[in-house]
Amino acid sequence: MSKLFKSIILVVCLFTIQMNSLHLFAASRGLTVVSKEGKSIDLYKDYHAVVIGVSDYDYWPDLPNAVKDAQEVRTQLEKMGFTAELHLNPNAENLNSILANISFTLGRNERDRALLLYFAGHGETTELANKTPLGYIIPRDCPRQDEDPEGFYKKAVSMQKIQEVASLVKSKHMLMIFDSCFSGSLFKLNRSPAPAYITEKIARPVRQFITAGEAHEQVPDMSIFKKCLIKALEGDADYHKDGYITGSELGMYLQNKVVEYTRKQQHPQFGTINDPDLDEGDFVFKLPGFEETVPKPEEEDKRFDTIANEREQEKRKWDEWQDAMEARYRRNQELDKGNNLTVSEKAQMWGQFLANYAANNPYSDSDDKMRDDAKGRVGYWKGQHSRPLVTEGSLHDIPKTSLSGKVVETMDSGEYTYLCIERDGKKTWFAMPNTKVSVGQEISLKPGYEMVNFTSKTLNRTFDKLIFTTGPLSGQHITENYIEPVVDMEFVFVKGGEFEMGCGNWAGDIEQGCPDEGKRVHRVRLDDFYMGKYEVTVGQWKRFIQDTGYKGKGMAEPKLKFPQDDTHPVVCVSWYDAKAFCDWLSQKTGKKYRLPTEAEWEFAARSRGQKVMYGTKTGDLSHDLANCGDTVVKDRWEYTSPIGSFPANPLGLYDMTGNVWEWCSDWHDNYYYNHDFFDNPKGSENGSFRVLRGGSWSDNEHSHSNFVDDYLHADYRGMNLPNNRSNDSGFRVARTP
Repeated sequence: MSKLFKSIILVVCLFTIQMNSLHLFAASRGLTVVSKEGKSIDLYKDYHAVVIGVSDYDYWPDLPNAVKDAQEVRTQLEKMGFTAELHLNPNAENLNSILANISFTLGRNERDRALLLYFAGHGETTELANKTPLGYIIPRDCPRQDEDPEGFYKKAVSMQKIQEVASLVKSKHMLMIFDSCFSGSLFKLNRSPAPAYITEKIARPVRQFITAGEAHEQVPDMSIFKKCLIKALEGDADYHKDGYITGSELGMYLQNKVVEYTRKQQHPQFGTINDPDLDEGDFVFKLPGFEETVPKPEEEDKRFDTIANEREQEKRKWDEWQDAMEARYRRNQELDKGNNLTVSEKAQMWGQFLANYAANNPYSDSDDKMRDDAKGRVGYWKGQHSRPLVTEGSLHDIPKTSLSGKVVETMDSGEYTYLCIERDGKKTWFAMPNTKVSVGQEISLKPGYEMVNFTSKTLNRTFDKLIFTTGPLSGQHITENYIEPVVDMEFVFVKGGEFEMGCGNWAGDIEQGCPDEGKRVHRVRLDDFYMGKYEVTVGQWKRFIQDTGYKGKGMAEPKLKFPQDDTHPVVCVSWYDAKAFCDWLSQKTGKKYRLPTEAEWEFAARSRGQKVMYGTKTGDLSHDLANCGDTVVKDRWEYTSPIGSFPANPLGLYDMTGNVWEWCSDWHDNYYYNHDFFDNPKGSENGSFRVLRGGSWSDNEHSHSNFVDDYLHADYRGMNLPNNRSNDSGFRVARTP
């Protein structure tokens, strides 16, 4: 064989080996992500991690597990396709050399490389002359600041240095994870993001960071943060179950889980550096074993065929359901007009119709109209059923116009409320099914029928003229508190109005302002509504379960580790569970029960928008006013307390601060309130998280070191996944008049 031929074979073999190596490298190390819409997005050619652990300190207390934590993190990253460098117990010179290598070697000319920096060791925060906090990470030979300030500043690595390293890197994405506690103004915190799906925006440059806690928090040597980080990277932080974990998802997961597992003793922070050119993208991990699939054109066509066929089949089932509903509706109309059923039976017939056809047909609006008509017939026949048997007097219909005026006298016979209304100097007596009204109240009543010379044997009184009515005119309501007998639930009438919603200076935030966009002050106007006097109790929840057999919707219910009786607020309920309870109560009563909007919640907590910090009796916080955590104040309940154990706020509502977090109807959106004025806001149309308000038994005045974020403030906007259940979360019910 000639030398030339051998050379050609050698070149071909080398080329083939090289191409196969590149292919394997790209398959195992690089990353092309697939968006929710099925579009391919080229992100990285490879991953590189620099992992640092410092256990053996010369001047600081040793952290025996920091090196072990760094080793475990490196192992996990290597499983995910990273090339990971491990550096243990570096001194200041070595640490600065490692950081310089990141800037000028690993990330200098590698735009398509994903870079990750992990540090486990001591952190420190100092205050500059302008009161700005500055964070540091501590190498092995760094002196303590209180013992050798000059030595500290020479050897500690500041976040200014870290930002400089990150800015010199040319790689589009860099994520910095510090298993240390410190704070500073160089980073822009992401307080409560809703992790987004993969989109093209994710490929934009970004420098993200995550810290294990805030300044002055003690990080235990047995790191909860590291354990949560490993679980997150194993897949628990994949909120969208798409095979990817973004930096935002990772930060959100760690912020939730570490706070939970440390019982709010440690509060991870995450966000981006303060640079508009480096804060729009998102770091992306690919989970091992997950293969992204980019649909081929013919596969994509078949996929849409499948979607169309499934929807056609679904629509056909709904059409059959609608036909049955319309047939039953027409039959009910015939029976309604006839004389073969009693008044009570007709009311029951329409009630059964509502129960059988409560589902909402997504392909038609006519089912809504039939349900509205059925509700009207239920109300009509119940009103007719409440007519008294007449043995004296004569019956006359009265004109179908409303009668309104001021209530000047009331009497109660047990079954009926008798009230005298004065209008233009003329007094008229009315009777209606037992309803609480007050003298001096303005009211408009439905037309009814008139009795002349009617004698009430219960009251032992004869009325020259008495008008029987079924109640207030549609659109009007009795502006009084009442009890819903189905679950013995008390409601407080909240007169609507206009107020300033958000964290204004009344929330104690004058010095620090309100940097969170989600809490800027804005004007809101609300209509009248009712609010549950108390949070929904265990006993009331049991009635719902017993009546419906409801099995729950959401994540597995956590095992409750503390006792509760029927007077305690129900906990471990998801947003879906709370909504199901409200829907059931509405169906049972014919009234419009629901979860409050967060605007209604804050308006009620602040007693119709008063400028107070807390939703307590005085607007202050103390162990006599609210059931909250024991860091600052301590009450006699370690966990939940029976409803009404603390004084009500001026509006008459209990536990608007503490006891349990309360679900609201809104989707959480940081920027929903960027506008200046709203009429009856309902929140964003979609999202990933639902709003929680009020704080709980486990929260205290310093739940966040940033005073703006006090969980117990009436303005604080909490959030959680709607299917999540927690032992400090419950709800209260609102009602539309």
